[in-house]
Amino acid sequence: MKAMAFTSPLADGIERFLQYKRSLGCRYRTEEGLLRCFDRFLGKHLKAADPVISLDVVRAYVSPDGRRSETTRGHRLSLIRELCRFLAIEDPRTEVPPRRFLGIHPRPFIQRVLSRQEGKGGSSFFSMTVFWAFSGKVLGLDVPIRSMDTMEVWTLWHSGNWWTSSTFRTYG
Repeated sequence: MKAMAFTSPLADGIERFLQYKRSLGCRYRTEEGLLRCFDRFLGKHLKAADPVISLDVVRAYVSPDGRRSETTRGHRLSLIRELCRFLAIEDPRTEVPPRRFLGIHPRPFIQRVLSRQEGKGGSSFFSMTVFWAFSGKVLGLDVPIRSMDTMEVWTLWHSGNWWTSSTFRTYG
């Protein structure tokens, strides 16, 4: 099934941007969907005679409307910034929104580390569930951890057409 073509006044630029990112090795499947949504928005809000992305257009697209989370807004802003930087090479009138535009700040990841007492949970071991996606199905694997001092960690990743795993030990 062939994907729909972009239809906004900036359709050629968006298509070149996608080709550029894919030539660098990025898949850009999810981003393509977001760019199609942005393309529909641009089709309604840009003039065909002078198709230039301004900060007002970005503000209208990314502004909070109660339906999208701050994380989604941050991802959209990041993608639009990349697109605008790409388009600004050909048309310097394209405005690139600043990193913290509209007060959107990336939240730092705060890791929760269990103490030895919390980890034991009143017994000598606890079970950790590891999930991964395989062929569109989510599989679970229960890995018993016998001690908080020595722990085996299994990692599994997809490499081309096969799955690869590795095991390493951590010592407390």
